[in-house]
Amino acid sequence: MKVIELVQRAVISDEKQEMAEMRKLLNFVLSNSIWCDGKLTPNYRKPFDSLVLANAETKKARYLLGTEPGKIGIWLAR
Repeated sequence: MKVIELVQRAVISDEKQEMAEMRKLLNFVLSNSIWCDGKLTPNYRKPFDSLVLANAETKKARYLLGTEPGKIGIWLAR
């Protein structure tokens, strides 16, 4: 829960943070990301990798099922 709270606070305060603080946060969340042919491929540290995967699966399920946010038990299925 603390990790999720940290990410939520980071998104909200993103515009207010100084570059050095934003860099620290990115270094905390990301590791060895790749820039190739004008495209960034992020490599997330644990547990952020699981959060990104769960988010992608939820979006896919919403699209396929045509359901509203919060009505999918993807967290319960794992």
